[in-house]
Amino acid sequence: MIKTNASDLREEIAPVYCQYQGQSGPQPAYITIHPESESASAGYSSETGNGCPESIYHNRAYRVRIPADVRGTAIAEFLEDTDTQALISSIIAGYSCDWDGSNHRGSLNDDAESALAELEQAAERLQWDDCRAQIWDEDMLGVCFVVEHWPTAKTLPEAIAEIEAAAESEGASIECDLNEYLLDRAALAFESGNRQIGETHVAALLAAGKIDEDEAQEWRATQAD
Repeated sequence: MIKTNASDLREEIAPVYCQYQGQSGPQPAYITIHPESESASAGYSSETGNGCPESIYHNRAYRVRIPADVRGTAIAEFLEDTDTQALISSIIAGYSCDWDGSNHRGSLNDDAESALAELEQAAERLQWDDCRAQIWDEDMLGVCFVVEHWPTAKTLPEAIAEIEAAAESEGASIECDLNEYLLDRAALAFESGNRQIGETHVAALLAAGKIDEDEAQEWRATQAD
């Protein structure tokens, strides 16, 4: 059997999903075939822009694009599927590497090229909805009143735990910093004078350095009026 990272993939809901701060979408995700180690793995690209690893550039490894939000169980099952394993074996069997005077460059024979094309076609089934995970990021949680996710009766850790429990029950993957998200929403509500803000919010904002003591005391004075 071809070595894969299937066991690690099963441990996460959306293991190949990663969105870097400041980027408009998640990193590209791939199955990568490593002929020289006779293995295959699924993961996301660590490069931004048009960069790629040297092994890909020199054809010493081969990629098949997959959805970034594919479920860990779905991609693990795909990698361990007997048909997938056979295609990867054919790619590895048809691989060779030669020195071109500057670099070691890989190449595939016709059978391996055909197997790679078949693997790309087979991986299209990972696009199906039942293979995709729900992603709860800041866009999904939305621009909302803070009390929708952080009621005044709850502390910040309690509000975070409640969202995490809801995500687990839905089989969703949380892909944002809930602590920062809720504090940012509370800070916006505080700045706008939203009357739904409570003492739990103000105390957390003060502890996090989002407001200072004078601002907290001024707010408390208005509540006492």
